[in-house]
Amino acid sequence: MRIEKSINRERITNAQFCARKLEQQYAWVLALGSDQGRRAIPLPDAYHSDGQWAAVANAAGTLLLVAGYDGRAVLWRLADDIQWVPELLSEPPAGAGNEAAILCAALDRSERYLVMGTRGGKLRLWRDEGEGFQEQSVLLENDNPIRAVAFSPDGQNLVVGDDNGFLWRWDMRQGAPEPRGWVSAHTGTLYTIAFSDDGHMVTGGSDGRVYVWLPGHFGPRERLMLEGSRDEVVAAIPSPSGKLVVAGDADGYLHLWELGLEKLVMRACEVMTRNLSWAEWERYVSKDSYECACPGLEPGAGVPPDLMGRHHGCGDDFAVKDTRIDPGQTP
Repeated sequence: MRIEKSINRERITNAQFCARKLEQQYAWVLALGSDQGRRAIPLPDAYHSDGQWAAVANAAGTLLLVAGYDGRAVLWRLADDIQWVPELLSEPPAGAGNEAAILCAALDRSERYLVMGTRGGKLRLWRDEGEGFQEQSVLLENDNPIRAVAFSPDGQNLVVGDDNGFLWRWDMRQGAPEPRGWVSAHTGTLYTIAFSDDGHMVTGGSDGRVYVWLPGHFGPRERLMLEGSRDEVVAAIPSPSGKLVVAGDADGYLHLWELGLEKLVMRACEVMTRNLSWAEWERYVSKDSYECACPGLEPGAGVPPDLMGRHHGCGDDFAVKDTRIDPGQTP
Protein backbone atom coordinates (compact mmCIF):
# COMPACT_ATOMS: atom_id res chain seq x y z
CA MET A 1 0.00 0.00 0.00
CA ARG A 2 1.40 3.41 -0.96
CA ILE A 3 0.97 6.39 1.30
CA GLU A 4 -0.38 9.36 -0.65
CA LYS A 5 2.22 11.81 0.49
CA SER A 6 5.76 12.57 -0.57
CA ILE A 7 8.58 14.75 0.62
CA ASN A 8 11.07 16.75 -1.46
CA ARG A 9 14.66 16.28 -0.33
CA GLU A 10 18.10 16.46 -1.89
CA ARG A 11 19.78 13.31 -3.13
CA ILE A 12 21.96 11.71 -0.46
CA THR A 13 25.04 10.68 -2.35
CA ASN A 14 26.80 8.31 0.02
CA ALA A 15 23.81 6.68 1.69
CA GLN A 16 24.57 7.50 5.30
CA PHE A 17 21.28 7.36 7.16
CA CYS A 18 20.26 7.16 10.79
CA ALA A 19 17.03 6.74 12.75
CA ARG A 20 16.73 6.67 16.50
CA LYS A 21 14.00 6.31 19.08
CA LEU A 22 12.73 9.76 20.05
CA GLU A 23 9.65 10.86 21.94
CA GLN A 24 8.53 12.84 18.86
CA GLN A 25 8.81 9.72 16.63
CA TYR A 26 11.04 11.45 14.07
CA ALA A 27 13.36 9.66 11.68
CA TRP A 28 16.38 11.77 10.79
CA VAL A 29 18.16 11.40 7.48
CA LEU A 30 21.80 12.43 7.75
CA ALA A 31 22.96 13.87 4.43
CA LEU A 32 26.72 13.54 4.93
CA GLY A 33 27.61 13.78 1.25
CA SER A 34 25.42 16.71 0.35
CA ASP A 35 26.74 19.60 -1.74
CA GLN A 36 25.33 21.83 0.98
CA GLY A 37 27.40 20.20 3.68
CA ARG A 38 26.30 17.84 6.41
CA ARG A 39 22.62 18.15 7.19
CA ALA A 40 20.08 16.35 9.37
CA ILE A 41 16.70 16.15 7.66
CA PRO A 42 13.60 14.99 9.58
CA LEU A 43 11.20 12.73 7.72
CA PRO A 44 7.48 13.23 8.46
CA ASP A 45 6.38 11.79 11.80
CA ALA A 46 2.83 10.87 10.75
CA TYR A 47 3.60 7.21 10.00
CA HIS A 48 4.64 5.92 13.45
CA SER A 49 2.86 6.05 16.77
CA ASP A 50 5.90 4.98 18.79
CA GLY A 51 9.68 5.17 18.64
CA GLN A 52 11.60 4.13 15.53
CA TRP A 53 14.15 1.48 16.38
CA ALA A 54 15.50 0.33 13.03
CA ALA A 55 16.76 2.05 9.88
CA VAL A 56 18.55 0.59 6.87
CA ALA A 57 19.59 2.09 3.52
CA ASN A 58 20.96 0.86 0.21
CA ALA A 59 24.44 1.81 -0.99
CA ALA A 60 23.19 4.16 -3.70
CA GLY A 61 21.28 6.35 -1.25
CA THR A 62 17.96 5.85 -3.01
CA LEU A 63 16.17 3.55 -0.57
CA LEU A 64 15.54 3.86 3.16
CA LEU A 65 13.57 1.57 5.45
CA VAL A 66 12.40 2.92 8.81
CA ALA A 67 10.69 0.54 11.25
CA GLY A 68 9.29 1.17 14.69
CA TYR A 69 8.18 -0.13 18.03
CA ASP A 70 4.60 0.17 16.80
CA GLY A 71 5.28 -2.69 14.36
CA ARG A 72 5.05 -0.50 11.26
CA ALA A 73 7.70 -0.43 8.54
CA VAL A 74 7.87 2.37 5.97
CA LEU A 75 10.00 2.12 2.84
CA TRP A 76 11.15 5.46 1.43
CA ARG A 77 12.25 5.57 -2.21
CA LEU A 78 14.00 8.48 -3.90
CA ALA A 79 12.07 9.36 -7.06
CA ASP A 80 13.46 11.62 -9.79
CA ASP A 81 16.48 12.42 -7.59
CA ILE A 82 14.49 14.98 -5.62
CA GLN A 83 11.45 13.39 -4.05
CA TRP A 84 11.26 10.86 -1.22
CA VAL A 85 8.10 8.76 -1.59
CA PRO A 86 6.97 6.54 1.31
CA GLU A 87 5.39 3.09 1.02
CA LEU A 88 3.82 1.30 3.97
CA LEU A 89 5.53 -2.09 3.90
CA SER A 90 4.18 -3.67 7.08
CA GLU A 91 1.56 -3.10 9.74
CA PRO A 92 1.17 -5.08 12.97
CA PRO A 93 -1.60 -7.69 13.20
CA ALA A 94 -4.61 -6.69 15.26
CA GLY A 95 -4.03 -7.31 18.95
CA ALA A 96 -0.33 -8.08 18.54
CA GLY A 97 0.74 -5.40 21.01
CA ASN A 98 4.43 -4.97 21.72
CA GLU A 99 5.23 -8.43 20.36
CA ALA A 100 5.04 -6.95 16.84
CA ALA A 101 7.58 -4.22 17.63
CA ILE A 102 10.36 -4.19 15.02
CA LEU A 103 13.77 -3.97 16.71
CA CYS A 104 16.16 -4.51 13.79
CA ALA A 105 16.30 -4.76 10.00
CA ALA A 106 18.78 -5.56 7.23
CA LEU A 107 18.94 -5.27 3.44
CA ASP A 108 21.33 -7.39 1.40
CA ARG A 109 23.62 -5.66 -1.09
CA SER A 110 21.74 -7.00 -4.11
CA GLU A 111 18.62 -5.29 -2.67
CA ARG A 112 16.71 -8.51 -3.24
CA TYR A 113 16.20 -9.56 0.36
CA LEU A 114 14.97 -7.59 3.35
CA VAL A 115 14.59 -9.01 6.86
CA MET A 116 13.18 -7.61 10.09
CA GLY A 117 13.33 -8.96 13.64
CA THR A 118 10.62 -8.41 16.23
CA ARG A 119 10.29 -8.21 19.98
CA GLY A 120 8.11 -11.32 19.80
CA GLY A 121 11.02 -13.33 18.38
CA LYS A 122 9.96 -13.49 14.73
CA LEU A 123 12.37 -13.05 11.82
CA ARG A 124 10.36 -11.95 8.78
CA LEU A 125 11.66 -12.12 5.20
CA TRP A 126 10.70 -9.92 2.22
CA ARG A 127 11.86 -10.46 -1.36
CA ASP A 128 11.94 -8.16 -4.37
CA GLU A 129 11.68 -9.81 -7.79
CA GLY A 130 11.49 -6.50 -9.62
CA GLU A 131 8.00 -5.43 -8.63
CA GLY A 132 8.63 -4.29 -5.09
CA PHE A 133 9.13 -6.14 -1.81
CA GLN A 134 6.66 -8.88 -0.93
CA GLU A 135 6.67 -10.75 2.38
CA GLN A 136 7.75 -14.36 1.78
CA SER A 137 7.97 -16.17 5.09
CA VAL A 138 8.82 -16.18 8.76
CA LEU A 139 12.32 -17.66 9.02
CA LEU A 140 12.37 -17.92 12.80
CA GLU A 141 9.80 -17.99 15.58
CA ASN A 142 11.81 -17.65 18.74
CA ASP A 143 10.93 -17.18 22.41
CA ASN A 144 13.40 -14.32 22.68
CA PRO A 145 13.36 -10.85 21.09
CA ILE A 146 15.54 -10.53 18.00
CA ARG A 147 17.91 -7.60 18.49
CA ALA A 148 20.36 -7.75 15.60
CA VAL A 149 20.42 -8.93 12.00
CA ALA A 150 22.92 -8.59 9.15
CA PHE A 151 23.85 -9.99 5.73
CA SER A 152 27.47 -10.84 4.97
CA PRO A 153 28.94 -8.59 2.24
CA ASP A 154 28.97 -11.42 -0.31
CA GLY A 155 25.29 -12.11 0.41
CA GLN A 156 25.96 -15.75 1.24
CA ASN A 157 25.05 -15.61 4.93
CA LEU A 158 22.29 -14.08 7.03
CA VAL A 159 23.09 -13.85 10.74
CA VAL A 160 20.77 -12.98 13.61
CA GLY A 161 21.25 -12.25 17.32
CA ASP A 162 18.69 -12.62 20.11
CA ASP A 163 18.19 -11.81 23.80
CA ASN A 164 19.74 -15.13 24.82
CA GLY A 165 23.03 -14.28 23.15
CA PHE A 166 22.48 -16.86 20.42
CA LEU A 167 23.85 -16.25 16.92
CA TRP A 168 21.62 -17.85 14.27
CA ARG A 169 22.70 -18.33 10.65
CA TRP A 170 21.05 -18.98 7.28
CA ASP A 171 22.85 -19.96 4.06
CA MET A 172 21.60 -17.74 1.22
CA ARG A 173 23.56 -19.30 -1.66
CA GLN A 174 20.80 -21.53 -3.05
CA GLY A 175 18.33 -18.72 -3.74
CA ALA A 176 16.29 -19.51 -0.65
CA PRO A 177 17.43 -19.25 2.98
CA GLU A 178 18.67 -22.55 4.44
CA PRO A 179 18.95 -22.69 8.26
CA ARG A 180 22.40 -23.59 9.59
CA GLY A 181 21.71 -23.66 13.32
CA TRP A 182 23.04 -21.42 16.08
CA VAL A 183 25.95 -20.92 18.46
CA SER A 184 26.08 -19.29 21.88
CA ALA A 185 27.94 -16.08 21.06
CA HIS A 186 27.40 -13.84 24.11
CA THR A 187 26.32 -14.19 27.72
CA GLY A 188 23.05 -12.24 27.74
CA THR A 189 21.64 -10.15 24.92
CA LEU A 190 23.40 -9.98 21.54
CA TYR A 191 22.72 -6.36 20.61
CA THR A 192 24.70 -5.71 17.46
CA ILE A 193 26.10 -7.46 14.35
CA ALA A 194 28.04 -5.81 11.53
CA PHE A 195 30.42 -6.84 8.73
CA SER A 196 33.48 -5.26 7.17
CA ASP A 197 33.88 -5.41 3.40
CA ASP A 198 36.40 -8.25 3.69
CA GLY A 199 33.91 -10.42 5.58
CA HIS A 200 35.02 -10.01 9.20
CA MET A 201 31.99 -10.01 11.47
CA VAL A 202 31.79 -7.92 14.66
CA THR A 203 29.30 -8.64 17.45
CA GLY A 204 28.62 -6.92 20.77
CA GLY A 205 26.38 -7.73 23.70
CA SER A 206 25.18 -7.09 27.23
CA ASP A 207 28.18 -9.02 28.59
CA GLY A 208 30.35 -6.03 27.63
CA ARG A 209 32.27 -8.04 25.05
CA VAL A 210 33.10 -7.27 21.45
CA TYR A 211 34.11 -10.16 19.19
CA VAL A 212 35.72 -10.18 15.75
CA TRP A 213 34.86 -13.37 13.82
CA LEU A 214 36.94 -14.81 10.97
CA PRO A 215 35.37 -14.43 7.50
CA GLY A 216 33.08 -17.33 6.73
CA HIS A 217 33.46 -18.90 10.19
CA PHE A 218 30.83 -18.81 12.89
CA GLY A 219 32.17 -21.10 15.62
CA PRO A 220 33.01 -19.69 19.08
CA ARG A 221 36.65 -20.80 18.67
CA GLU A 222 36.99 -18.73 15.50
CA ARG A 223 36.75 -15.27 17.02
CA LEU A 224 38.88 -12.72 18.83
CA MET A 225 37.64 -10.83 21.88
CA LEU A 226 38.51 -7.12 22.08
CA GLU A 227 39.32 -5.84 25.57
CA GLY A 228 38.12 -2.45 26.73
CA SER A 229 34.41 -2.10 27.36
CA ARG A 230 33.09 -2.86 30.83
CA ASP A 231 29.41 -2.09 30.21
CA GLU A 232 26.75 -3.36 27.84
CA VAL A 233 27.87 -2.93 24.22
CA VAL A 234 24.81 -1.65 22.37
CA ALA A 235 26.50 -0.86 19.03
CA ALA A 236 29.69 -2.03 17.32
CA ILE A 237 30.83 -1.65 13.73
CA PRO A 238 34.05 -2.24 11.77
CA SER A 239 35.46 0.12 9.18
CA PRO A 240 34.99 -1.07 5.57
CA SER A 241 38.62 -2.26 5.50
CA GLY A 242 38.23 -4.14 8.78
CA LYS A 243 41.23 -2.36 10.29
CA LEU A 244 39.21 -0.38 12.82
CA VAL A 245 36.34 -1.31 15.14
CA VAL A 246 34.29 1.23 17.08
CA ALA A 247 31.79 0.31 19.80
CA GLY A 248 29.43 2.27 22.02
CA ASP A 249 28.42 1.07 25.48
CA ALA A 250 25.48 1.76 27.76
CA ASP A 251 27.65 4.00 29.93
CA GLY A 252 28.01 6.49 27.07
CA TYR A 253 31.61 5.65 26.10
CA LEU A 254 32.98 4.98 22.63
CA HIS A 255 35.77 2.43 22.26
CA LEU A 256 38.11 2.27 19.26
CA TRP A 257 40.42 -0.60 18.32
CA GLU A 258 43.00 -0.75 15.53
CA LEU A 259 42.87 -4.18 13.94
CA GLY A 260 45.39 -4.26 11.12
CA LEU A 261 46.76 -7.75 10.49
CA GLU A 262 50.01 -7.07 12.32
CA LYS A 263 48.17 -5.75 15.36
CA LEU A 264 45.85 -8.75 15.35
CA VAL A 265 48.81 -11.12 15.27
CA MET A 266 50.58 -9.23 18.06
CA ARG A 267 47.41 -9.22 20.17
CA ALA A 268 46.89 -12.94 19.62
CA CYS A 269 50.53 -13.77 20.41
CA GLU A 270 50.22 -12.05 23.78
CA VAL A 271 47.73 -14.66 24.96
CA MET A 272 48.77 -17.77 23.00
CA THR A 273 51.01 -20.47 24.45
CA ARG A 274 51.97 -22.02 21.10
CA ASN A 275 51.76 -21.40 17.39
CA LEU A 276 49.03 -22.92 15.25
CA SER A 277 49.13 -26.66 14.71
CA TRP A 278 49.56 -27.94 11.17
CA ALA A 279 45.86 -28.92 11.04
CA GLU A 280 44.84 -25.41 12.15
CA TRP A 281 47.26 -23.77 9.71
CA GLU A 282 45.93 -25.85 6.79
CA ARG A 283 42.35 -24.98 7.71
CA TYR A 284 42.73 -21.23 8.20
CA VAL A 285 45.86 -20.14 6.31
CA SER A 286 47.54 -22.38 3.74
CA LYS A 287 48.13 -25.98 2.74
CA ASP A 288 51.49 -25.25 1.09
CA SER A 289 53.60 -23.53 3.75
CA TYR A 290 53.88 -22.89 7.48
CA GLU A 291 55.11 -19.99 9.59
CA CYS A 292 55.56 -19.46 13.28
CA ALA A 293 53.48 -16.31 13.50
CA CYS A 294 54.61 -15.89 17.11
CA PRO A 295 58.41 -16.35 16.84
CA GLY A 296 58.95 -16.80 20.58
CA LEU A 297 56.53 -19.68 20.87
CA GLU A 298 56.87 -23.36 20.07
CA PRO A 299 55.37 -24.60 16.78
CA GLY A 300 52.05 -26.38 17.02
CA ALA A 301 51.65 -30.12 16.73
CA GLY A 302 51.99 -32.00 13.47
CA VAL A 303 54.02 -29.49 11.47
CA PRO A 304 56.11 -31.25 8.78
CA PRO A 305 59.80 -31.14 9.80
CA ASP A 306 60.95 -29.48 6.57
CA LEU A 307 58.65 -26.50 7.27
CA MET A 308 60.05 -25.55 10.66
CA GLY A 309 63.35 -23.92 9.73
CA ARG A 310 64.29 -20.35 10.67
CA HIS A 311 63.26 -19.05 7.26
CA HIS A 312 59.67 -19.97 8.14
CA GLY A 313 59.72 -17.85 11.28
CA CYS A 314 60.51 -20.71 13.64
CA GLY A 315 63.68 -20.05 15.63
CA ASP A 316 66.54 -22.48 16.06
CA ASP A 317 65.25 -23.38 19.51
CA PHE A 318 62.29 -25.04 17.88
CA ALA A 319 63.91 -26.48 14.77
CA VAL A 320 63.48 -30.22 14.45
CA LYS A 321 66.55 -32.03 15.79
CA ASP A 322 68.04 -35.23 14.47
CA THR A 323 66.94 -37.77 17.10
CA ARG A 324 69.06 -40.69 15.84
CA ILE A 325 71.27 -42.30 18.47
CA ASP A 326 74.86 -43.22 17.57
CA PRO A 327 75.97 -46.80 18.25
CA GLY A 328 77.05 -47.18 21.83
CA GLN A 329 75.39 -43.94 22.95
CA THR A 330 73.19 -44.15 25.97
CA PRO A 331 69.74 -42.82 25.22
